[in-house]
Amino acid sequence: MTLQNLASTCKFGQFLDDALRDRLVCGLTSNNIQKHLLTKDGLTFKAAVDLAKTLETAVKDLREFKNSPNADTVSVHALHRNAKQPYKQPYKPIVQTATPQTRAKPQQGGKRCSRCGRDPSHQSCPASGQKCNYCQKLGYFSVVCRAKPKKLHTVQHDPTDSDDGDTETNDFFVGTVHHTSHDILNGDVWRQPIKVQGQMVQFLLDTGSEVNILPANVYKSLKLSDKTLQPTILRLHGYFGGKAKPLGQKKLSCEMKNRQYSLVFQILASGQPVIGKTACEALGLIQRVYTMVNRDNVFEGTGCLEGPPVNIKLTDSATPYCVTAPRRIPLPLLPQLKQELEKMETQGIVKRITEPTEWCAPIVIVPKKNNQIRLCVDLRQLNKAVQRERFTIPSLEEVLGKIVGAQVFSLLDAKHGFWQIPLASDSQKLTTFITPFGRFCFTRLPFGITSAPELYQRIMCDLLVNLDGVVVYMDDILITAEHRQSTINVCIV
Repeated sequence: MTLQNLASTCKFGQFLDDALRDRLVCGLTSNNIQKHLLTKDGLTFKAAVDLAKTLETAVKDLREFKNSPNADTVSVHALHRNAKQPYKQPYKPIVQTATPQTRAKPQQGGKRCSRCGRDPSHQSCPASGQKCNYCQKLGYFSVVCRAKPKKLHTVQHDPTDSDDGDTETNDFFVGTVHHTSHDILNGDVWRQPIKVQGQMVQFLLDTGSEVNILPANVYKSLKLSDKTLQPTILRLHGYFGGKAKPLGQKKLSCEMKNRQYSLVFQILASGQPVIGKTACEALGLIQRVYTMVNRDNVFEGTGCLEGPPVNIKLTDSATPYCVTAPRRIPLPLLPQLKQELEKMETQGIVKRITEPTEWCAPIVIVPKKNNQIRLCVDLRQLNKAVQRERFTIPSLEEVLGKIVGAQVFSLLDAKHGFWQIPLASDSQKLTTFITPFGRFCFTRLPFGITSAPELYQRIMCDLLVNLDGVVVYMDDILITAEHRQSTINVCIV
C-alpha cells in the first residue's frame, strides 16, 4: 500500500478512497478479477482490496489443485458413437461436385477459416471470444495459432538439385552484379586487360568472387594445343541465388606486369571473364587498405577550433559548491588515472591549479571495454547554476527533411568534439576538480556541462552554414549529395 501511504499526507479528503479504489481496479493485471470488481456497486477501497485478495487466493488454489498429482483424474482412451443418438454435424459441410479425380481422394489445400480452421461458410465463427490453448490469446483456436512451432514431418531429396554428388564444401560464391548503365562511378576502372596464353582478355575485377571465370567462347579463342577441360565438382552460386554448373576447369598461364602466373579458371557456357579476389591480390591488382592517412595534414592529439573562447554563465542566485577531499579511487586504477591526467595536461585540455577556488567537483572513474579508463567529473552541482543558451538542436524530422533526394552519404565524427572548443579563462576555474594527485581545471569545454551541447551545436552551425548538403548534429557531420563527385567536392572544401 505504498500509494496509500504517499497519499496520506495530501489533502484529498473524501476523494482519497475513490481515487485509491479506481487506481487499484485499473492497475490489476488479472482480467477476471478486474471484471468481477467492476460488477460490484458501492465498492469501497477496503472492500476492493479484500475481494481482490480473496479472488487471487482462489485462483492460486485452483491452479495448485489442477496441477496436484493426488487429484482424481479420469483417462479417456476412446470415444464411441452412440447408435441411438445419431451425430449431428453443427456446421454446414462443403458442397462440391464430385469428379472421378476428387472421388479417389479428399480435396487438399481448400480455404479454411483463419480463426477456427474449419469451413469459412459459417455465419458466426465458433472461435469468437474463445481463448487459444497455446498462446492464451482470444479470438482463435490453437489449431490456427501462428505462435505454435511448425512440425517438419518429412524431408524429401530433390534429385534434380544434386550435381554429380556435389557436397556443401564444393559450393563457391560468385559476387558479380551486372548493371545496364556504363557511366556509373566509372565502371571501366574495375576492368583490367590480362594476357592469357599470349592473348589479351578484358577481365572484370570482382573481389566478391571466390573463383576465376572464363566463358566458353573466350576459352575456344585461345591458342591451346590441348583444349580438353578437366572435370570439376564445383557449383557456383550468384549473389541473388542463381546457380551455375561449370563445363570444366583449366589451368592457364597469365601475364601481368611482365610476370607469369598460373591461374585456374572455371569455364562457363556464357558470361564474362572474371578475376576473383584471391587472383586479384596475387596479381597485385588490388591492395587492402587498413588506414587512410593524409600525411600533409596529419596531426596528433586533440585539435582546437580557432575563434573566441566560450563562457560558462551562471545565474545570479548561484551558490558555490566545493569539495575538499577527493573520492576514493581503487588502488589498481591509480596508475591509469595518473597517466590519463598527464595525457590531458600534455594536450592542453586541463591544467594544474593550486590557488583557492569557490567551485570544486569530485571525479568518477569509469572502466572502458578496452581496459582503459574514462575520467568523468561530477558537475551536477555546477549545472544547477548554469545559464543555458537554448540553441535549438535539430530533431530527426528536420534532418530527414534536409536530405530528401540524396543518394550518397558521408558521415564525419569529430574526435572529442567538446575538447576542441577553448574555454575562457574566467570560466576555467568553475570546472575545477579534485583528484588524489591534486586539483585541475579544464582549459577546453568539458563534457558534462548542460550548456556544452548547445554551445558546440551553435559553433559548428556557424562554421558549416554556407555548405550545401551538410547537416550538423553536434559532433556528427552528415554530408549528402546526389552524386559521388559532389560529396568529394564538399569534403575538399
